[in-house]
Amino acid sequence: MGRCPTCGADIDGDHHESCRGPPDSDARTDGGTDDTAGDGDGLSRRAMLGYTAGSAAATLGAIGAGWLAFVYERTGPEEDVVREYVTALSRQKFNTATLLYHEDAPGTPPSPAENPGLQDTDITVEEAEVTARNEDIGLESVAELAFVDVTLVFDSAWETKEVETGFVVARRPDDEWRLWRDPSDLE
Repeated sequence: MGRCPTCGADIDGDHHESCRGPPDSDARTDGGTDDTAGDGDGLSRRAMLGYTAGSAAATLGAIGAGWLAFVYERTGPEEDVVREYVTALSRQKFNTATLLYHEDAPGTPPSPAENPGLQDTDITVEEAEVTARNEDIGLESVAELAFVDVTLVFDSAWETKEVETGFVVARRPDDEWRLWRDPSDLE
């Protein structure tokens, strides 16, 4: 024997025909629905929707964390400083690009006068990977040099071009990475 989803009373053979609604209340005649789930446990539909939404959010969060852990390409500070530098150049932020250069670098950051065509071009780093390191520099201000192979994408209104090049970055004694030489210095 079960319970009636409408009134909560024990169900017998003729109960549904004689059911008038929940005990101590008028039967619903407006066609609306009761806010209870109907199994007599007092759990509302609104609460069930909340549990369902919470479960969906937790599932999506777990999927997102899995994506970050297994799919997202991790980069080191060497690649990150190159990306920041290229982004600064692409956005015409030459002061920021200059700040990303090592203070003792033999190369020089580009100036707006040297690169007038950059204003019409979006530059992005497609790929970046450290391919060589040198820790025997002989300079107090440089703890290590690293060569970063980079694939740059130049996207203008007229064309999109992919270029493979390299940057040399330097690690200072405080473990901050800065640009040492950009591709224009290496040619």
